[in-house]
Amino acid sequence: MAPIDPHSFTDSAHPLTTHISLSFYFDFPSSSIHASALLSLQSPLSGPLCLDTRSLSVISVLDPQSLSPLPFSLSDPDPIKGQNLTISLSNHSSVLIIYSTTPASSALQWLNPSQTFNKTFPFVYTQCQSIHARSVFPCQDTPAARICYSARLNIPRQLSAV
Repeated sequence: MAPIDPHSFTDSAHPLTTHISLSFYFDFPSSSIHASALLSLQSPLSGPLCLDTRSLSVISVLDPQSLSPLPFSLSDPDPIKGQNLTISLSNHSSVLIIYSTTPASSALQWLNPSQTFNKTFPFVYTQCQSIHARSVFPCQDTPAARICYSARLNIPRQLSAV
């Protein structure tokens, strides 16, 4: 019930995330990413799971085994921490979140072709230091949570991901 970090909604009484599997579709015209995040927890949890978010549009939260919807809520925005995504779990050790970023996502910088060297293609880069990862994917965005991740990126054919 105690916060681990004053800049995070992460609850020290809950298991931490061990792995996140991300799937991103980059939508350059709207400066957003349409995404899913499969979070794996250290151990099963019955009760609320609190995740950090900022400028994310959460579409649905699912049990990854049955694909049945799980109850969730987003708090009012906090100027520093963003929004608390609270998911009600019943002995779950993983959760699937379907969401989109917004142009206001603080970790994403979108450049139009005219802003790039060759002036031909758009460009996007991330800066997730401090507490900005929560604006790319829902997570326990605190140094207390060390995770592994995998990512599948869907980008326009003429672009490269590095």
